[in-house]
Amino acid sequence: MRRVDIQDTSPEFQAFLAFLGDRIELQGWTGYRGDLDVKGTNKRTSKVERERERERELRLTNICSHPTAGATGVYSCYKKWKHLEIMYEVAPYMEGTDPHRRKALIGNTIVTIVFQDSGQFDPGELVSQVLRILFDYCSPVT
Repeated sequence: MRRVDIQDTSPEFQAFLAFLGDRIELQGWTGYRGDLDVKGTNKRTSKVERERERERELRLTNICSHPTAGATGVYSCYKKWKHLEIMYEVAPYMEGTDPHRRKALIGNTIVTIVFQDSGQFDPGELVSQVLRILFDYCSPVT
């Protein structure tokens, strides 16, 4: 699968992300984070949350040998809707991310949204035992 970094994205893709949520800086983020690296956050969490965090880090450490601060990029896309919090794992925002960790993060999501500016997308490129819903959004031709 071709890697796309944020500087390679179109204005249409940026508008699509703005529709989905707000661009947030991961470093120090204190809201819901999914599996994204936000080292430096306020650590006032319950014992259960700390244990889940430790298990998640151990799982990710097994996927990527040495996760570091910023291991999942600098930015992400976040939306709070009613009582729900949604953190999007945006592939182009994962600049500098270890390729194995990036693939593991994206491949281990239940819902994946593929944004296409042009060309063809082969769903067979997404290998996952977790993926249940795949949205393939094609940018309208203007």
